[in-house]
Amino acid sequence: MRTEFLCLLFKNIVLFLSVISISLLSGCSFQYSSIFAVKPSSPERPIESQSHDDNRQQSAEIPNMKDSNIIDNSNDKKGNHDSIDTGIDSQLGDNIDTDKEINNKTEIHIDNELNKDANMDEDREDQVDKAIDRDIHNNMDSNDESSIEDEANQANDSSELDKAQVMPAAKIIRNSSNKELKRVAITFDDGPDGDFTPQILDILKEYDTKATFFVLGSIAAKNRDVLKRIDQEGHVIANHSWNHSYFTKISESKIIEELRKTDDLIQEVIGKSNSLFRLPYGAFNNKVLEIVAQQGYHNIYWSIDPRDWSGKSPKQILNNIQANIEPGAIILLHSSGPKKSIPNTIKALPHIIEFLQEQGYEIVTIPELLEDCLLVDKSID
Repeated sequence: MRTEFLCLLFKNIVLFLSVISISLLSGCSFQYSSIFAVKPSSPERPIESQSHDDNRQQSAEIPNMKDSNIIDNSNDKKGNHDSIDTGIDSQLGDNIDTDKEINNKTEIHIDNELNKDANMDEDREDQVDKAIDRDIHNNMDSNDESSIEDEANQANDSSELDKAQVMPAAKIIRNSSNKELKRVAITFDDGPDGDFTPQILDILKEYDTKATFFVLGSIAAKNRDVLKRIDQEGHVIANHSWNHSYFTKISESKIIEELRKTDDLIQEVIGKSNSLFRLPYGAFNNKVLEIVAQQGYHNIYWSIDPRDWSGKSPKQILNNIQANIEPGAIILLHSSGPKKSIPNTIKALPHIIEFLQEQGYEIVTIPELLEDCLLVDKSID
């Protein structure tokens, strides 16, 4: 009996252990297995759902396959959630890394752009500074040049103010007293006509030489265009009376008329006149000199007279000048007169100019040659 009892007990123990093993493996909710079951933690639920959970817990005490599937499925879902969470975390990590990389690149790009802008601003500032310096320098240079020019003009103006025209004296002026300057003046009387005077002007223009023309009013009135050309080409026009009369043989009133009438014509044609006068035939006496001086004219004579009006040959005219030339000389020639004589003057003129230039003489006008005796320096007491 004892043996049978032990065998039966052993079988019951084995059966009991088997049932327990099966319940553990299948997940059944036996009262004995509740010790081993681990419920997943869940957040606190509202009171309304507690009754539903109690019912569910009571039903869980009856083992069935459906509940075991629920447990398995919950485990699977948990695993899926874990994998999903891991993927999300990894993705978030990747996104964070990517964002960090993008932010780093963006910050580097912004820094580069800021540096570029800063460099560009510095370059612009340098360019602006250079431009300002250049403008200031140019303005200073222009101001310096303007100042120098203004000072020069002021000096010229002051020098002109210091000089005044000498009051004409009852005398004749034959030449310049300045012998240090190799200057001479070529003068032409009795024009301007419409034939010889233009030819003389052409030669003077070719040699770029300036001369002084003592004109007759009666001849100039008929050749106003030639008179105007003389002035336009830089020559000096002076008074030689109206009709070329002997001043020693006419009255004072007639002398004054001859002077004023010619002067009025000159002013009418060229808009200006001067105080230079040459006596017709060179004839004068003390009375004539006094009348001419009282009318405000300087009597300009000559120092070289080759008598070209008398029919001298071009060679004779040239020889006379060569023999008598000296610094300050005034040469007398004619731009109108006898048709047999003045052509020789025209032929001789180029040779006269070339000779004077070869000798180092400067050919100037009467105002330039006689500046020292026509103008006085007022600054000297």
